[in-house]
Amino acid sequence: MAMVYLKKRASNDLARLIIRLMKPAVSFVPLTREQAHDYVDQIVEKCYGLADTAIRTKTTYEDHKKFGKYVFRFDKHSHIQWYIIYDLDKYGNVVVKKIMSNNRTRSKHPLHK
Repeated sequence: MAMVYLKKRASNDLARLIIRLMKPAVSFVPLTREQAHDYVDQIVEKCYGLADTAIRTKTTYEDHKKFGKYVFRFDKHSHIQWYIIYDLDKYGNVVVKKIMSNNRTRSKHPLHK
């Protein structure tokens, strides 16, 4: 059975996200500590679900390719999509390298240039 490992960068991405979610911003009300942790827990659940994913999607955005060969995208809601960027090690384990939102993806999709 495949395992899922989060590299330090991915863990740091999640830790920074918790902090960002609890800070006031122009476009949304800050979340409570519990709400922020619940939000991030949903992303972590998606990461660990990658071990059971049979179909792998290759990265297409240049911003993603520099972190890994595969990407899992999920929509949190209509304005936020999360990208879990990962590779597979020689044993078939999932190694999550980067977690970023569509707001942090700067490159354009190759088909929409």
